[in-house]
Amino acid sequence: MNIATKLRRRGAVFSLATVLLTSLYLSVSAAVPGLDVFVNEGAGEGPTIFAVIGLDGNRDDYAPALAAEFQEWPVQKGKFIFAVVNDAARKTGDEEVRPTSAFPVKGEREKPVGKTAEALWEIAAEADYILDFREASNSRQTHERAYGQTIIVVRSTEAVETANHMAHAMNFAISDPDLHWTPLRGGLINMLARASHAHFETEAMTVYFSRNLLDANQKEHLAKLGIYRLLDKHRMIDIADERFQSLDPKPRVPNYREMYPGKRLVGVFMGNGAGQGGIRNSMATFDEIDNVVTVRFTSEEVRDGILDQFDAVIFPGGSGSGQARALGADGRAKVTEFVQNGGGYIGICAGAYLAMSGMSWGLDLINAETVSPQWRRGSDVLPIELSDAGSELYGGERTVNVRYNQGPIIQPSDHPDLPAYEVLAYFRGEVAKNDTPVGIQIDSPAIAASTCGDGQVVIISPHPESTVGAELGYFLTKSAEHIFPSK
Repeated sequence: MNIATKLRRRGAVFSLATVLLTSLYLSVSAAVPGLDVFVNEGAGEGPTIFAVIGLDGNRDDYAPALAAEFQEWPVQKGKFIFAVVNDAARKTGDEEVRPTSAFPVKGEREKPVGKTAEALWEIAAEADYILDFREASNSRQTHERAYGQTIIVVRSTEAVETANHMAHAMNFAISDPDLHWTPLRGGLINMLARASHAHFETEAMTVYFSRNLLDANQKEHLAKLGIYRLLDKHRMIDIADERFQSLDPKPRVPNYREMYPGKRLVGVFMGNGAGQGGIRNSMATFDEIDNVVTVRFTSEEVRDGILDQFDAVIFPGGSGSGQARALGADGRAKVTEFVQNGGGYIGICAGAYLAMSGMSWGLDLINAETVSPQWRRGSDVLPIELSDAGSELYGGERTVNVRYNQGPIIQPSDHPDLPAYEVLAYFRGEVAKNDTPVGIQIDSPAIAASTCGDGQVVIISPHPESTVGAELGYFLTKSAEHIFPSK
């Protein structure tokens, strides 16, 4: 159930519920020693956002400062609830169940364990978003098994999208890339976030700070930025209010032209459906190109007009349909308009699917469609051979081995308003696992290019940006040169 649906269902009883729930929050604070609940409510109807800190340990070094400031934030609509769990509240009454994992599990435990979990569960039942702030050692960027600097979300499109927005805002304040947040999916079933999603269909996430790499002031500041971004996403606050200026928040649409005068700007899509590895590897291929700057952008920024600043965009691997859902109809229309007005588009694997005209959710940028809907062909390293046009554009060896991972098998479509594409490289090998059709990949296009209005499009079915042991980044950099609008 998405947020809009929940709000519509609640609308008829909004005023009465507001009175009853405010009484509930006050009684919760009084009834559970060590649990402090603060409510900041706007006059207009909007979502309820519930953040809790301290379930996994005392946060006396910065939680009180967060609570003090959050109480003063001018929420205009909806409700923001912040709960601080201190030492006394972490005594669940059951030594076998820690408060971090004291929440219901369908089919195993129907009720939360202990007064603290019961109180938080009552509030969670009425929330649209839940954020459980915790700490873990190290950083995900430097230790693959670490949980520090991660946002763990349940498998929900809206929650993943929100996690990306929050990560983007917090990363904007951190110069060290090893401390950047990484959104992940999952979470333990008995923790607050996943349990709330399972029982109430709440959009929920667990935000892990790095205990060892951030000091208390940094954690406090970054928590404020994450909450600020979530409240702003739902237009619950007036971002022009002076109380938010000390945060130095990332603007909704950064002025990258002002930040990087004279540079070519390549935006890399980081919304739901875009794989973190694909984003990172795509950006890294441009590191040595002096006149090009790559920046991440979200689907919300697309809808807010950020594409006007870019010379080209890259939609990386991941899920094409996921990226389409994240953009929404308005966002997809803006990407198509951007290309038609002269912008460049590079689609890699999922981004290639997204660009096609044969998909109901596609962008209609290139007159191509997939040969078969059975796309789970598997992964392998396959040879591709450049065409004459591809050899002229890319240079290098005529035949190279490239990582393939279920990218589209391309054939011409029949879109009446798009020209035929030009093949830049052909597959000379095939992988056909999971009962997918055999024989359709060999000699099919691996890379294709075309025009769309005044813009240029390149779609790449395999993954040159992540082919281990080969330097194939030129497939992206040379593609970018090809699609850059003339200045």
